Amino acid sequence: MRTVSISLSILAAALAAACGSSDDGGCVTSAAVSVTATTATPSSLRVCANGTVTFTNAAAVDVQIASAPHPTHTDCPELNSGVLTPAQTFTATMVTLRTCGYHDHISATQPPPALGTIAVVASGGGGGGGGY
Repeated sequence: MRTVSISLSILAAALAAACGSSDDGGCVTSAAVSVTATTATPSSLRVCANGTVTFTNAAAVDVQIASAPHPTHTDCPELNSGVLTPAQTFTATMVTLRTCGYHDHISATQPPPALGTIAVVASGGGGGGGGY
């Protein structure tokens, strides 16, 4: 039984490292998202209020993170970045409880396709399911 406990501990640590640091409320306090003009990895996150999301441009071209809806970008203005050159990063602090869609505003496809969503939730309060 001891081997099982150690294996589960290692698995839990690996999952936490992949998703960002977590609290006990089913959300992460920090997360990293790799973006291109057409994809985001991971594409869905549950972030604790006051948590941060760092976007990295993994494309060979410039990208610009922008909140839904296009073209006003008003749902979650903290997601509106400037233009990110390849490998450049942008960090947003997620304060308000809500769900935020986002896209690459300068995508060659217009209107730009959605890249992902971020659910900003209250931290703590005991379990709310994963859902990454």
